[in-house]
Parts: sequence; C-alpha cells; structure tokens
Amino acid sequence: MKNLKLFYSALPVLVILSAVNNFTIYAQQNNLTIRVDPSRVTLNVGDSITLRAQVIDQNGSEIKDRTIIFFSQSGKALLVDREGKILAGLPGSHKITVMSPGSNNNYAKITYTVNVNFS
Repeated sequence: MKNLKLFYSALPVLVILSAVNNFTIYAQQNNLTIRVDPSRVTLNVGDSITLRAQVIDQNGSEIKDRTIIFFSQSGKALLVDREGKILAGLPGSHKITVMSPGSNNNYAKITYTVNVNFS
C-alpha cells in the first residue's frame, strides 16, 4: 500500500491596493502571489473584458511560463475561458477562481469578484 500525503493550506490572503483608480490584487499563498489586473470589474450584460494575471515569487519577481487558469461556476451568468476572457451574461455578483497549479507549496489561488449590471 502506498503512503498518501494530503496537503491543505488555509493561509491568509494579502490584499494590497494601489492608486485610487488603478487597483491591483495581490493574493499571497505558499510564498507565491497572483496579481490580477484590473482588480475590480463592473460590466453590463453583454460586455466582455480579458483579465491579466501574473504569478509573483517571494522576491517580487514575475515567474514566467507559469500556467494560470481562470474558471467560474456561474454557468451562463458569467462565462470565462481559461485565458481570462469574461463575458457578462446575467446581472449579479459573480465569482471567478484564478489559480496557478503546482505541487505542495508551489501553487496559488484567489477568488475574484465580477459585478454585472443591466445594460
């Protein structure tokens, strides 16, 4: 029988806000940070936007060639593809998960909120 190891991290999330009109989210977990720009999105039904995300190491340097995945469980209310393009389908406040998979202490994940208004 093989030994199984389970890892669970409930590390706090660090949010840093910059300049009044240009916010960036930094979510730190397992010595990695995911930076999403823009940090706040409000769309009208039918609008779309593409989020940009980077994985940042503990020294503040971008880690190139990291896989970043975007997904939502909002169904047709908010469509998002794996590259971060969002299409607003229904009004409301919708959650997107942004993650960079990895093993043990080499992953990062945040939850991102998108607000959708009637057009």
